[in-house]
Amino acid sequence: MRSKTVIIFALVVGLGLATSAMAAAHLDIAYGVVAKADTQSNTLWIRRANETKQFALAPDATVMRGNHQVALDTLKPGERVKVEYTPENGERVANRIDVSTHQKS
Repeated sequence: MRSKTVIIFALVVGLGLATSAMAAAHLDIAYGVVAKADTQSNTLWIRRANETKQFALAPDATVMRGNHQVALDTLKPGERVKVEYTPENGERVANRIDVSTHQKS
């Protein structure tokens, strides 16, 4: 009986840790157009409607244009983007930026 209790306890603790890790890795998504990309500070600003959002790029962040990884400095103001980011200490930290390959004319 004691071994069953230990196993159940271990499963409950393991599930709790897995749930905490998933909550910590929560990704949010923002859509908009590039307002500015600064390679010096690794920062991106996007605009949607009347709001501008600022994102710090994570050290391992990727910027994708279709199936190709590109550099931050290739982003041009007005290009449509999707930004996957993690809120960290009051800051938006971008993990991935996808540039739309279907831009409006």
